[in-house]
Amino acid sequence: MTTRRGSVPAGVTGALIALLAAGVAGCSDGNGQHHVAVPHRLCGISVSKNAVGPLLPDGQRVDQIPGPGKAGYSAGCEIRTGHRYPIAFDRAYVSRPHDPMGKDLAHNFTRRSEMAALPFPGKGALGDKSAMVTAKCGATKAPYLIVNVEVDTHTESNVKKRREDIARFTKALVLSTKKKLGCAA
Repeated sequence: MTTRRGSVPAGVTGALIALLAAGVAGCSDGNGQHHVAVPHRLCGISVSKNAVGPLLPDGQRVDQIPGPGKAGYSAGCEIRTGHRYPIAFDRAYVSRPHDPMGKDLAHNFTRRSEMAALPFPGKGALGDKSAMVTAKCGATKAPYLIVNVEVDTHTESNVKKRREDIARFTKALVLSTKKKLGCAA
């Protein structure tokens, strides 16, 4: 095989293309779904990668910033990727339930609707970029749990899909929080 000075032999070119394609394929599952290093815990709460992943932008480093809260009563968490905060949530333990569909909470949502099919006793509301759930806990220090979630609209522009992603994440977050608290309900 002869090559000109500075050119790459055809066999090497083919190998480089195959290697590059394999590297790029590592960022995709073959169905156009890109992946990011998805954490399995968010500020100490275990949440499945299937619930978190769709809310994170592709190819970004994920930083977790625990928010202020009162020890044993409330806690917050912001997830940062680059200069964006794609997910923020807080949770509080309260003595009585709050209705996320109540008139006093309508200002927290865009196109609010009731969150359907909660896998635990409680009530939920879902908006275009946020969700709120009040769930029965039954623990001594936490008769009820309130979880608020807000997401960045830039990660997913399809509003219907974003709402589905928010609902899936919020339900998973509430279930994990209840488990961590030792909720009876």
